[in-house]
Amino acid sequence: MQKHLVAIILPAVACFILFACNSKASNSSTEVPISTQDTFGQPVADYIVDAFRDSKGNIWFGSMSKGAIRYDGKSFTYFTEKDGLPINAVVKYTEDDRGNIIMNTQNGICVYDGNTFQTYGEKQGLPHFRTSNSLIDSRGNHWIGTWGGVCRFNRDTFYDFPLPNPDVKLESYQTTQDWITEIIEDKNTDMWFSRDGYGMTRFDGVHFKHLTKKDGLPSNNVQEMYVDKAGNIWIGCRVAERDHPDPEKRHGAGGLAKYDGKTITTFPDIPGLHNSDIYLIEGDSQGNIWIGSSGFGLFKYDGKKFTLYDKVDRPDLTYSKGFQAFLEDPDGKHWIGMSGGLFRLVGDSIVHFPK
Repeated sequence: MQKHLVAIILPAVACFILFACNSKASNSSTEVPISTQDTFGQPVADYIVDAFRDSKGNIWFGSMSKGAIRYDGKSFTYFTEKDGLPINAVVKYTEDDRGNIIMNTQNGICVYDGNTFQTYGEKQGLPHFRTSNSLIDSRGNHWIGTWGGVCRFNRDTFYDFPLPNPDVKLESYQTTQDWITEIIEDKNTDMWFSRDGYGMTRFDGVHFKHLTKKDGLPSNNVQEMYVDKAGNIWIGCRVAERDHPDPEKRHGAGGLAKYDGKTITTFPDIPGLHNSDIYLIEGDSQGNIWIGSSGFGLFKYDGKKFTLYDKVDRPDLTYSKGFQAFLEDPDGKHWIGMSGGLFRLVGDSIVHFPK
């Protein structure tokens, strides 16, 4: 899950017809020297914001300062600006049908073919240099979310995809409404775009539909979406008032919600899932749903009840309990990316990995 660029880390100041951009991406690329670094015993990175497993079995971790990090089960390989990245902040990974690793960075889209990097930015038609997520849907369309809206990407050309805005009143301090925080495809192959201030927007191929607080969302600042095996959409919201210039007014509604296609359900009786910030929702092979609640802990929902995991062996590294990434590997290990580094779930404890 971002999934995505994380507002815990960054200060929170933080249409069916597609229009093709005229400019093409640069054909220049950078040769990458591969230098493996065994980093056991030292932090992998201060902030791990994405975890992704590629078709070859490698796990990629997105970091906010140390670039793209690849783990092959034995050692870590770091890719940074020195190797060809446009910036050392990588927030999301996707893999295309050619095996290219596509990286969302805070300075454009970077495509890694195993040997070279190629970067695409605003000069090539990207709507905003700061990107947040990508999704290749069931039809092969590649969607890219940015801080300036959403577009589609076809190898070397960007196509704008303007989203209509719902009838929502924004406060003067809310300036991130064009940030596309997540993109998902539901069981009906409809596309959903979550937005930091405009709730959620569904596109069924012809029409748009909005879900906002008026429909039952805890907050219009939606950060995370996840489709479970039954087709329900789980929704993570943040407290919009966190951006208020007056510290005394930085509290409000947020938390977890579930949408079954008709009704939005919230969880006001569970501390940590109401009036809180949810930046992580992910599933595992057993059908469990994992929800990271900032400041509270990691919840597991097994279809009947929520279980909270809040024991962290290094509270000095992650005092905020900022959960950003979750991945279950083929061995059943649960990897957790946090504001504070890379962790794994061991029993009922969240343990710092490079220990």
